[in-house]
Amino acid sequence: MSADTPIQIGQGPKKKGPGGKSSRGSHQLAAVSNCARSWRLRYRKHLVPEFEPKHRMIGTAIHTCAAYHYNKRMATPYEWPLPLDEALKNDCRRGGIPEHEIQADSNVGVDFEVIEQAHAVMREYIDIYSDEPWDPLYIEEEFAMRVGDLDPDGRDGVLDDELVTVRPDLVIRSRINGQVYIVDHKTTSKSGWRDKNRLPVWNQRENEYRVPWQPMLYLHVMRHNLGQGAVAGFVINRIRRERGPQTGKFDFSRHLLDIPESMYREVPGAVRERVGWEAELDRMIAEGKMPRPNPSACHGVFGPCDYVDLCTAPSQRHVAALIGLPVEPLPGESLPPRRYVSRK
Repeated sequence: MSADTPIQIGQGPKKKGPGGKSSRGSHQLAAVSNCARSWRLRYRKHLVPEFEPKHRMIGTAIHTCAAYHYNKRMATPYEWPLPLDEALKNDCRRGGIPEHEIQADSNVGVDFEVIEQAHAVMREYIDIYSDEPWDPLYIEEEFAMRVGDLDPDGRDGVLDDELVTVRPDLVIRSRINGQVYIVDHKTTSKSGWRDKNRLPVWNQRENEYRVPWQPMLYLHVMRHNLGQGAVAGFVINRIRRERGPQTGKFDFSRHLLDIPESMYREVPGAVRERVGWEAELDRMIAEGKMPRPNPSACHGVFGPCDYVDLCTAPSQRHVAALIGLPVEPLPGESLPPRRYVSRK
């Protein structure tokens, strides 16, 4: 593989359009160390909540709007199969609707308020950033790297050919210095402590990016694919998805991350370790053993785990009902409605 040739996994955005998760990305590698049972449900059983929380739906819709916006500026735009508003319908449709119903009526189950909110955010965003000194190179392209290339010092002949992947929201080249930057859109509803209309004041030493796991992995993989000297850094593109109560406006800010070099050097070994944990869990599952949950991870800073209903279900019959399997209630038994669907 040449250093300037990206590895694309699966269909890639040229055929499918933006959206979708990375084949084995930072979220999956973090999940395997956070809770083995949650990792299995999401990345091996492909279960997701049938009803997406509204804040996630809005975030996804804003990402899609941004992808289509920057595609217009590409030297050779991607030929995505759907126009923006049709793509947004897929982002903003409640889960569990049969495909034949969607084919008959593309508006079925769509939250049009979310679509309008995403459009409103992007109208202000485009107005503020109307003259950006960069050119987009890639939009939601998936790049990969062998574990053996990422962590050559730990080569073991077992995990070396396993791939880890990243799918940056946007990769740009600066017209000012000619260097390449990774841009990650982060939507939030948070406002500043003193100013309810603005995003919190940026302080990397006091926020979740002090040790930026995802950006560090992205930098390793993208520098391998595009050249070590070409990729200069990682930019957080913050987007407030709610209007300020006094101003009636959204808020935006951008920040080039300071990457702690000592932790950056630890990422290759940490990735190999987590890929090894996945392999061990796959062997355990193949032997009929189920991974244990991590009760300390059932509730985090963003609320309860998506799978708390499954993990706390009182019986396998309740689990079957939650994932939509046909199960008749016993006399006097009350079973829950379906809450999860399988989505690869």
